[in-house]
Amino acid sequence: MRSRLAVWTLGALVCAGGLAFLHPDASARPSEQRHELSTSEPFPDIVHIAPAAKPRTAAVDTIWIATWEHDVGGACSEDGWEHTDSHVLATGTVYWRVDGDFDGLGSVQGDAAVLGYTDEVCFAEPNGYDNVWYQAIRMEYSGAATLSFDYVLDSEGGFDFLQVEVDSACAAADRVDKNVNPVDVPSNYRTNLFSDSGENKTGSVSALVLTDFGTGMHCVYIAFFSDGAFAPSDGLFSTTIGAALVVDGVVVEDASGTRSEDFADGTLDIGTFVEIQASEPFGEWGRTYDHITDNDACTENTTCALLWTDDKTPTIANDPSMAFAPGGYVIRNWLENTMISPWVSLASTPGAQSTRIQFRRFPGNFFSTSRMTANWSVRSRKKVDGIDCVSGWGHAFQNNSLSLFSWLIPSGGNPPNSGYDMSSDFDPSAEYIQVRHRVSDWQFRVGAGPPARHIPGPGPFVDATRVGRIFLSGPVIDEGIDARSQAQDAFPTEIHPGITSGTGEHHRPTTDRFGATAFSRGTELGINYTSPNLITGDSITIEVQDVRGTGGITSVEWHGAIVAGPHAGKAPPPYSVGGNGFFTVIADSSRNPSNG
Repeated sequence: MRSRLAVWTLGALVCAGGLAFLHPDASARPSEQRHELSTSEPFPDIVHIAPAAKPRTAAVDTIWIATWEHDVGGACSEDGWEHTDSHVLATGTVYWRVDGDFDGLGSVQGDAAVLGYTDEVCFAEPNGYDNVWYQAIRMEYSGAATLSFDYVLDSEGGFDFLQVEVDSACAAADRVDKNVNPVDVPSNYRTNLFSDSGENKTGSVSALVLTDFGTGMHCVYIAFFSDGAFAPSDGLFSTTIGAALVVDGVVVEDASGTRSEDFADGTLDIGTFVEIQASEPFGEWGRTYDHITDNDACTENTTCALLWTDDKTPTIANDPSMAFAPGGYVIRNWLENTMISPWVSLASTPGAQSTRIQFRRFPGNFFSTSRMTANWSVRSRKKVDGIDCVSGWGHAFQNNSLSLFSWLIPSGGNPPNSGYDMSSDFDPSAEYIQVRHRVSDWQFRVGAGPPARHIPGPGPFVDATRVGRIFLSGPVIDEGIDARSQAQDAFPTEIHPGITSGTGEHHRPTTDRFGATAFSRGTELGINYTSPNLITGDSITIEVQDVRGTGGITSVEWHGAIVAGPHAGKAPPPYSVGGNGFFTVIADSSRNPSNG
């Protein structure tokens, strides 16, 4: 049972030195740039402290089931961690098939080319499609040419697309040069002649004129592109036909004649099924290093840790203050690297109510002069009907800036240095989990503008990653992302007379300098820029959850004491101070900004 509760509280709002919390933009971008799952807040949000660990309870028992120190026998070890260059989006998998499942739908007759999963076991909505797909039917043509075909499309409107693209000499991939343009992709060298998005069960392209690139053979692609979030596989978009795209009745007319494909023989004879996602690497720099830096004497890390500085090009610090890492190397701009842990079994800790990740980090890169960010993610695996089903990455779209220069254990949780609760980021029935550290240039990740001055640092450095399982003997109390939902100092207030009685209490400032002050929360409800007006939340809220499943939350009490000022030792009416010096308030349920 989950209950959202409003309470009054007294206390100071304390901002711990920490990391800004960034949210990506979800606006549509050109092909092969990944669109990322949006939160309710616009890019960039560099106000928030990193998200708080969710469990808050006095009775916690943590069992650490995996730890990676990267030190083995006096030498550095990557402990089975894998490297990836996330500029490479290609998976090498083709999801096309030919069958008669859509016979009679729209203009489809008999067998047709179908793009979609056929896995009935692992995916949230089987027979749909996944994020970050770029799949195509590839055909060649020469001289003046036209293309015709019928299709059925079922995609997320405005974000996932059917496209007809042409490629001079079929050489788009060969034209990509990451040394000249690190964000270059093959689609930059293909011309998009037709596009459709959303649901279209009667689609048709008739005699579409293909670009005449002159002599030689050229390529035309009937392509399907999906962005980075909201697909049937992640459960955030529902399919109506059980596939992304169905193609039938393909006709190509060019200088050599007319070629047609109705898939009647169960095969594609006039072309090939291909993946055309970006496959050109930019570089992998993730590695371990012994005693990375000595500029933080108070919390120094003298053992092996992970770092991502460019030791291959190499990239030397352009400012002496940033030259404190090995070799004076710094992070390479346009970096997009991950390091992925081995799989961790959860079998040793059945009945755990929470799973936590903890690590030490030296951020070491001013966001304003580097645009560098870091992210941790988790994914899960379990066997279903004999098949190993691997989930997508959870917590993949929440990123920290790195504008801090000391070793710390990132956490907004209680107790301090407790890491992050990642229980809600993977399937609770999972048998194994895997964690990932990702370092990204925000320019590449979401198309952010370049820094006014480019002074990259060497961070982040990451050490002592570990996974813990938590057993609770009491309910979980969660104040939210940080203390913004708690009380703030304010001028005297009064209940706004324009609020209908019984629909909530919204306070406004009053001219009575000696009046009472409502316990308003620290951050306005309009932080998401949904209103041009200041809208102060008048409820002090926490969330209490019976994660042990012991019958639900029956009551929540708040105990307060006024300890300074003219009202010290007193209680606001109608409450009274008890023998222990506190007055007690029974918490009530709270409303959200929509009065729900």
